[in-house]
Amino acid sequence: MHYFVISTALGHMLVFKWDFKATHEKPQLMHIYKGHNRTVTSMKLIKNSASSFVSASLDGSIRVWCLDKFICLYIFQTDQV
Repeated sequence: MHYFVISTALGHMLVFKWDFKATHEKPQLMHIYKGHNRTVTSMKLIKNSASSFVSASLDGSIRVWCLDKFICLYIFQTDQV
């Protein structure tokens, strides 16, 4: 089983679960992260952590998310908006 995350222009990030071996199955939506209020410009898994990733947005914030608990762990607000 694999997970992948996509972002939207609205600032949401969608987590899908997909079994690549079962090619007839469609990905299942597991969770929608909401927190950014503008377009998410980048996302990256945190090195040495299989359950956390970081996102940056045009709203001027950088957020750390937990894939295990589906929550936002940290918010860094920049002065750049």
